[in-house]
Amino acid sequence: MGTSASYGGPRGVNPLIPSWVDAPLPSEVAPSPGGAGQQAGGDDTDDGEPDRTPAPTLAPSRLTPLRSAIRTSARSGGSDGRAMRAAARHFVSKSMGGARRGARRMGVARRAGGRLVQAFSALAAGGATQLARVLRLQSLTGLSATEVWERLAEFVCSDGGSIDEAIVKAAFCQTLKQEMDDGLTDLLDANPEQLASFFEHFVGECVIERLSQDGGSLLEQNGVSAATAFAHMQTLRSLISVFVSQRLAARAGRGLPANYDSLQIDSIVAGTLRDAIAAVGEWGESK
Repeated sequence: MGTSASYGGPRGVNPLIPSWVDAPLPSEVAPSPGGAGQQAGGDDTDDGEPDRTPAPTLAPSRLTPLRSAIRTSARSGGSDGRAMRAAARHFVSKSMGGARRGARRMGVARRAGGRLVQAFSALAAGGATQLARVLRLQSLTGLSATEVWERLAEFVCSDGGSIDEAIVKAAFCQTLKQEMDDGLTDLLDANPEQLASFFEHFVGECVIERLSQDGGSLLEQNGVSAATAFAHMQTLRSLISVFVSQRLAARAGRGLPANYDSLQIDSIVAGTLRDAIAAVGEWGESK
């Protein structure tokens, strides 16, 4: 699929996991000239929906609380739980400008989530035949389970070079590996619960990847090596990810639509993004 980002944890041994899941991490990919404005703190509002909420002040100083908490946490080697939680709080309230504003800013993730719901809705409504149409293929006949996943990844993830696009690709690969480890090896055999779980996991990973990118960039700006910054952010994300997944799975009305409607899909994706961002802040507030 030409992906430039992927899951950064231990490499899987499942032979069905596509080889592109082992591609470089976002922090290892140089941003394209056009993606420079989407580094930590970038404002992506091109999501096709008017923003009627008051925009928060996006002065550079908004990152100061997050930078301070990340630096304190890194200096403790990850043992300072209060600093870890402060980093999560400041990421949501300061860096993202709150859950609603943050969901609007994550336009690339929002569009990718919409494409994922569109594909899953088609699969639920019309099986492989309808999914093939959405993926712009004549048929899925003859494709292996791995090849079907590859076609889905190509449809969901933009093949660009910006940091936000790398974040989406990393989130998709992380989600795919986890869902495969949990038993979902063939997309065409997925039940509605598995499809909802994959979607929620993907959205949560997009948010956590955003936090990892923002926090890691701030650490490197403070003279911390890339390897140390990455390791520290992996510790933080491992603490948050389970909480976020549980929060999303506990919501009411989690089912995906049987027929895809653009407005309904956008509402589902935007709401899930808001919930995922809010869950990161809730983790930061918990004791």
